[in-house]
Amino acid sequence: MTESGPASPPRATVGTASLLALGVNGIVGVGIFFTPAVLAGLAPGPLGATAYLATALLLVPVAWTVALLGGALPLDGGPAVWARSAFGEAAGILVGWVAVVSALLSAAAVFAGLAQHLCAGTEVPAVVPLTAWACLGVLALIAALGLSPSAWTWNALTVAKLLPLVLLLAIAVTRDPQPSRAVSEQSADFGRALLVALFPLQGFEVVPVLAGSARRGRVSLPFATIGSLLGAAGLYAMLQLVCVRAVPDLEHEASPLVAAAGALAGPGFRKLVELGTTVSALGIAFGMVVMTPRYVAALGGDATSWLARVDARGTPRTALLLTVGVVGALASVQGLESLFVLSSAAVLFQYLAAIASLAVLSIRRRHGLTAWSVLPAALALGAVGMLAQAVSRKELFGLCLVLSLGGLVLALVRRATRRAGGGLHGVPAPSRTPPPGSASPEA
Repeated sequence: MTESGPASPPRATVGTASLLALGVNGIVGVGIFFTPAVLAGLAPGPLGATAYLATALLLVPVAWTVALLGGALPLDGGPAVWARSAFGEAAGILVGWVAVVSALLSAAAVFAGLAQHLCAGTEVPAVVPLTAWACLGVLALIAALGLSPSAWTWNALTVAKLLPLVLLLAIAVTRDPQPSRAVSEQSADFGRALLVALFPLQGFEVVPVLAGSARRGRVSLPFATIGSLLGAAGLYAMLQLVCVRAVPDLEHEASPLVAAAGALAGPGFRKLVELGTTVSALGIAFGMVVMTPRYVAALGGDATSWLARVDARGTPRTALLLTVGVVGALASVQGLESLFVLSSAAVLFQYLAAIASLAVLSIRRRHGLTAWSVLPAALALGAVGMLAQAVSRKELFGLCLVLSLGGLVLALVRRATRRAGGGLHGVPAPSRTPPPGSASPEA
């Protein structure tokens, strides 16, 4: 068998357990450490726990959709790859642009928050951005070692972040029930509670971004994507019940899980759960360092593009360097909260792009998909529609601005390539066959 063009480096593979850990690591972050208090104000008492479960059920079709796309298109990159295959190069670049902006802003917000948490009490302003750069540099060096060391790292961080949460549940079971307190008679806003629960449940969509490196992707991707979502929702619901039981006036508590740990097991365990907050932030940050360069690389198209090229360890080195530079610069800027809101709106857009891609590819029966594959896309569309109703006009305006910038970048690139006398370099036409070096669905 002969091959044309440069030889592609061997692709590392990631097993089901590591994919599941990646999904859990992507979901379980700092959000759960403060969400119980917000939910208690919207859905008092045990009702708050059902918000996690209901939101997860709404998101299952979305998780199913992205997992099907990852199994059908075994290429790293996620939304950009799917949109390119379904709608062509222009849509692929536009969706990829939104995915990149969302990932970069989210990563910057996480590193800025992590640095502020680690530097709490420091009065020297320059320490916070320097700490953000230091954390980013260390995690990027680990990511540059390749997928295998990265998988071991995110597996370890996932276990470390879950340990204090599981211990908190275990201690709560062994303690005698506290006298029941009267639940506030305020009216519940369950619809808003679903939107609040959406924030800590995001992150499962990172699993299919590694579709090209997943072992037995058609089986492992759905299991890891849906399994991590449902597992996190169950954990969150139980933690909400623990907080309701242990913390009076839960809706007014700034650190509900930490307060619950102190109430149930004293100051020593309270410190352990506080440490869990730092580990969770590190886990989310490392997951972003590993995955964000793959969103960036997906804009480059095939493996011959300078942006998409990966080394022998399966690391998109150029995309990683660009990610470190942009995230570090953004994390050094104060006031990133509004940028994070824009990132959240972009996540919903990514869901819609995935839904549209699956619908088109299923109707056309491409990449092994059938007409029945459109079912999860239809269910996911209804779920996203329900969740998107509360998106503000400001968020919509910000997302439209991002789309416009992406369109401008696309137009400039296409104009430059036309002047050079070629097509849009690095963006292949949709094909049933993955490029050389890609993992097959059952690899």
